[in-house]
Amino acid sequence: MLIPSLQNPIFADAAAAIERTAGCNGYNVLLASSAYSADKEISAVETFLNSRLEGLVLVVANEEKSRALDSLTATGLPFILMFNPVKPTSYSTVSIDNRRATRELVEALLELDHRRTAMIAGKLSESDLSIERQAG
Repeated sequence: MLIPSLQNPIFADAAAAIERTAGCNGYNVLLASSAYSADKEISAVETFLNSRLEGLVLVVANEEKSRALDSLTATGLPFILMFNPVKPTSYSTVSIDNRRATRELVEALLELDHRRTAMIAGKLSESDLSIERQAG
């Protein structure tokens, strides 16, 4: 499993749930964190590919620019993207519609008469999740 951060509770919780479910089915989980770095993503994927995996769950920093996905696709190893933006893709994906969720959040704040809102995020150039949230 490849996630961008061990510090983000949503990724940590997802990793724990996947590890628990995998263990109940006789599998072990290898875990790596990319720190939202494309170079670390490709390095982790190369390490995983040398470990005779049966499949991979991953979150990439930017699906459209990911060399890691290109490498995985070339190998034929089954993989699924998790938490990457919902958009037409040839990859299997389990995700949240970040654009819609943010729009609904802002609408709820406006209904409560909150007029000065802000979004705090990391580098938009490195996270397609943040880009989708900002667009909402």
